[in-house]
Amino acid sequence: MDRLYSILTNGEKKIAILIDPDKMNREEELHPLIERLTFLNPTFLFIGGSSVDKDDFDNCIRILKDKTKLPLIIFPGSHHQINENADGLLFLSLISGRNPDFLIGHQVEAAHLLKKLPLEII
Repeated sequence: MDRLYSILTNGEKKIAILIDPDKMNREEELHPLIERLTFLNPTFLFIGGSSVDKDDFDNCIRILKDKTKLPLIIFPGSHHQINENADGLLFLSLISGRNPDFLIGHQVEAAHLLKKLPLEII
């Protein structure tokens, strides 16, 4: 369960590519990026966006999990962006906006579900 943590703390530089399922959630949209991943050689793929539809989010995770071996880390914009097929989740407080619900509300909503899932929480 500490696989991602050991990658993060091994002293090497890392790079992550953020994929927004609002913009890329179908195989034909993701295919060009997937082809370039060998050249780009990222450590992680972050998946998340500000207003992603749950079906688009889940579809994006499914395609990336099927087509790559890279660790998939959820970079959530809300508590609706949780999927057990990812490898991990960045547990964030979004303090840049004016909505106080992002400071703690979404974290509280997600906590009970995250405890049950096999996601590594970062």
